[in-house]
Amino acid sequence: MKEEIFRRFININGRIVHYWISGKGRPLVLLHASPQDGSFVLEPLHGLAKDFQMIALDTPGYGLSEPLKKNNPTAKDFANATIDTLKKLNLNKCILYGTHTGAHIALEVAINSNIIKCLIIDGISFYNTAEKKTLLKKYAPKFISRINGDHLIRAWHHTRDQTIFYPWFNKKNRIRRKLPHPNFLHNIVISKLRAEENYIKGYKAAFSHNTHLAFKKVKISTLLYSRSDDVLEKHVNRISFFNPNIKLIKVSNKHQLIKNITKNCKKIKLNSNNIKINQPPSASFIDINNSQQLIRIYGKDDNKPVIILHGIGKNSLSTIKLQKELSINRKVISFDIPGNGFSDIITYKNKISSYSKNLILILNKLKLKKVSIISFDASISLAINALTLYPLMFDAVILINPILLNSKQKKDFSNNFFPNIKPNKNGTQLIVAWNYLRDSELFWPWFRTGEANIKDLTTYKDPKAIQHDFIQIMTASKTYQYYAKACFSYNQDTINKKIYAKTLLLQNKINKFDKNRNNISKIFENSNKIEMPKSQKNLVSYINKFLDKDISMQ
Repeated sequence: MKEEIFRRFININGRIVHYWISGKGRPLVLLHASPQDGSFVLEPLHGLAKDFQMIALDTPGYGLSEPLKKNNPTAKDFANATIDTLKKLNLNKCILYGTHTGAHIALEVAINSNIIKCLIIDGISFYNTAEKKTLLKKYAPKFISRINGDHLIRAWHHTRDQTIFYPWFNKKNRIRRKLPHPNFLHNIVISKLRAEENYIKGYKAAFSHNTHLAFKKVKISTLLYSRSDDVLEKHVNRISFFNPNIKLIKVSNKHQLIKNITKNCKKIKLNSNNIKINQPPSASFIDINNSQQLIRIYGKDDNKPVIILHGIGKNSLSTIKLQKELSINRKVISFDIPGNGFSDIITYKNKISSYSKNLILILNKLKLKKVSIISFDASISLAINALTLYPLMFDAVILINPILLNSKQKKDFSNNFFPNIKPNKNGTQLIVAWNYLRDSELFWPWFRTGEANIKDLTTYKDPKAIQHDFIQIMTASKTYQYYAKACFSYNQDTINKKIYAKTLLLQNKINKFDKNRNNISKIFENSNKIEMPKSQKNLVSYINKFLDKDISMQ
């Protein structure tokens, strides 16, 4: 039976670190290559989980780990951060594995701490000075967001070429390797774009690292693997002599690698480590409804707490600024709704009632007996369904730019609203998603682009803002639509109960979908309607006044 993989966060000196954990037994820590995250190294080696407790760290600035506060961190800087993490995880002794960038970091961890019992290096570079200079200049270009989305095409081909040529810019040096699955290429591209400027830093640290000197310094037992399916396979031939504590092992593939690691490390005497570290409230994974879900909590005052439901295709980061500002006066909870962001999908993912039950399970887990809801766009469906099924759990509801379809719109939206953004071998899902997000700002609905569908002639969204939305939807490109379809299925004509909770609807009359606001307001017995404030400061002020005082804001 395959060991389950869990995701967790830990606070390291005020910096949030994300890690993946699976299996039981001797602790085996994994450090990934750039620009990936821990999943890229854990999943291919997951066969080791039957004999080891595997802990895959997201390197600072990658995945969901916050970056180091340094402009040009070295391999040693990354190593010191890793050592701090291992200590916080109460790993007194462990086996450490590193590949590519992770291998350079792992070497420095082994040199600068006494935590590592055995070091495993799976692919590492030994570049000369001229090679380092060229790689530092050419290997990791910037992908600055542009309104036409051409940076996405460049990121896709950069990633694709990295799997065909080595280095990618030398088109005469072809790698004997099949092209990876589109899902793999897609995930690498999104990892690069999510890391933003930090994606370059790991490469720079690896290319600048003095590998020759580091191998002379390492004193512990070291397994140095040379895999024939690795672009760095022949780099070990650049070294004529290794210290006796370093064992050079040649293997053909990951299967042989797993088998050999098990053989060499299974007899190492290490205490099993049951990691039970409290996750920081600002970012934690909780296990709900057979689903791991990312949740964020800000503020300590339990008086009139609020839970935020992000919009479709988004995740909790889309409302993080609002959440932090509201948390000055109250506890504010947000989470990645299942199938969005980093939360797993749930059973019966096409039914809005499943998401309502999931919401209640979260509130019960947090021991919250009554909260108010703030929902964005189509998440009004979840808010209404939850209020209908569990009226005693909720105090007030705030609906920001609510989208609640009628039965006539349902079929049209079900057939046309969801662009095909599943990864394909040509990478066209990237531009399709980009254009979907741009058109969503320009037209309503986005798939009707006639003059009558223009939302606002003054609309312009900065490419950086579109990029943030792009990363959010592409993180869950294969699953985000389940929740959205559930929302659209729960339309105005299926709601047959009145909502008595105090309600505030915020929207702009200039928006095309505002014409539904009057129909929506009829569902609520105690509703107020106001124009959406132009500033975040005013929005926060309106929300606080509405939640704290029983007054009309019409």
